[in-house]
Amino acid sequence: MDIQEIKDRTEENHPHYFDTQVLKFYGQTLKSFSILKQDNGTYLLIAQTYRYLPSGNRVRYKDTLVYFNPATNRLEPYIINKITWKL
Repeated sequence: MDIQEIKDRTEENHPHYFDTQVLKFYGQTLKSFSILKQDNGTYLLIAQTYRYLPSGNRVRYKDTLVYFNPATNRLEPYIINKITWKL
């Protein structure tokens, strides 16, 4: 599955997620996204995010991480499990 297919399948539930102006705001294009298939059948989408400073310089901000569920055609949040450290 490629990013264009995911964009097409999420158009109804998430019409603005892959909008050109939204991607531009975050310094991204569709080609920015890497796709990793997960064991549970979902796909993890990863893309670097950039911001523009008032000086006009572009700096890396953070990564976009979101799951695509092909059964529901929905994007789902990527949640980092909290680790409890014991001393």
